[in-house]
Amino acid sequence: MTPPFADSPRLTLPAAGFTGIDQVWDAYREELQAVEQHIARSIDSRVPVINRAAGHLLQSGGKRLRPLLLLLSARLCRHRGAPEYEIVLASAVEFIHTAALLHDDVLDEAALRRGHETARLLWGNKASILVGDYLYTRAVDQVIRLGNSEIETTLADACRKMVEGEMLQFSLHHNVAITEADCLTVIDNKTASLMSAACALGAILSGAPPPEIAALTRFGRCLGIAFQVADDALDYAAQPDKLGKTIGKDLCEGKITLPLFHLLSACDPADRAVVARIIEQGGDAAQDLGAIIRLMERHGSVAYALDRSRHFVSLAVEELCLFPPSPHRDALELIADYVVSRDH
Repeated sequence: MTPPFADSPRLTLPAAGFTGIDQVWDAYREELQAVEQHIARSIDSRVPVINRAAGHLLQSGGKRLRPLLLLLSARLCRHRGAPEYEIVLASAVEFIHTAALLHDDVLDEAALRRGHETARLLWGNKASILVGDYLYTRAVDQVIRLGNSEIETTLADACRKMVEGEMLQFSLHHNVAITEADCLTVIDNKTASLMSAACALGAILSGAPPPEIAALTRFGRCLGIAFQVADDALDYAAQPDKLGKTIGKDLCEGKITLPLFHLLSACDPADRAVVARIIEQGGDAAQDLGAIIRLMERHGSVAYALDRSRHFVSLAVEELCLFPPSPHRDALELIADYVVSRDH
């Protein structure tokens, strides 16, 4: 495989260790910029609208959390191969994530993503679906060029789980008989599978032994669950200007996430009947969302979801005990804390 660029990024880590999440982003900034440059070069369709629509979301300010997890995992496992391969694989993971977001926005009829109009509003649903498909094929093309069947299988398995998670969630819309296990299964497949794969891929690329690959796979899975549970809590608690998407969108769609499940379980029969009616009919009125939020505050539903998120963060951090102390391990632990402490 021909390296995509001649100059590899040089990593500069703080001598005294990391003191906060901002230092992590700063330390790996050059590597993440290399990922950005590779992404920009890889969006090279001969159909201009594909490049514009793909670039619209890819350049809208995403944190590149999944590429960072892959890079950190590779360094934690002492990757000694070409740094370019880390960049290529991290870019492929981001393509898959972006493709899923494009498809999600069509399925959810979303108007905002990261504080900007969604591609579906600017170019239409059909174009958004096709551009998502294009990004999936770009990811496949890049991964095949690495010539590693274990990497190919890991990413293919993650993509299959993402589709299954999306379909399971769709089948549970407006279903007030949902269980907490159902909520977590949706998250495990739809969100955690790609984060888990990103962490595993860093280890696989490094030629790490099976126990290290397994530990990072579990770390990414628990981190992904924690991330999405916290994100679902923010849908009922965040400031709209920080969240970057429409507050209460899950409720309008009849999508029952962990905070709403907890409310259904915790409130008295009269309030439960009100909540169930809103869910079953689709709560699209501001007064419905306000009523739900007030009930959640009374019963501690957002707090419950955040506690569950912290539980999965703890499980994730436990998996890192297999690895000796290092700045890369510290960075992963700070990211784990960040996913539940963020406000957007």
